[in-house]
Amino acid sequence: MDKHRNLETCANCHNHIDPPGFALESFDPVGRFRTKYRTRNDSKTWLDVDASGFTEHGEPFSGIQDFKDLLLKQKDEIASHFISQLVVYATGGDIQFADREEVSKIIEQTRDSGYPVRTIIHKVAQSNLFRNK
Repeated sequence: MDKHRNLETCANCHNHIDPPGFALESFDPVGRFRTKYRTRNDSKTWLDVDASGFTEHGEPFSGIQDFKDLLLKQKDEIASHFISQLVVYATGGDIQFADREEVSKIIEQTRDSGYPVRTIIHKVAQSNLFRNK
């Protein structure tokens, strides 16, 4: 963990990917909530789950609910990532720099209604992102 935080070549990525992983630590491999986990070397030893951490912006969280609350402050950013990944999945092609305008348009069109997934899917399917890839 020390390398993740202090070695610049590691920290560049881990500052982004570690916080969600820490927040999700309270869930076992099949998605059940847990407060303790077994150690790898001793199946009789159980340790407390530590689902706390800091976001890449330095905001502390103590578990999945705190992390969720922090994410809810970034709704446009979350919607943008969701839309971008939906386009990648739907088209098999990567999102390009020029695609950001179309993604922004879908965000604008769905913001007032709370970014409903069904509407986002329809907007992506009707967009140039989907039709021209």
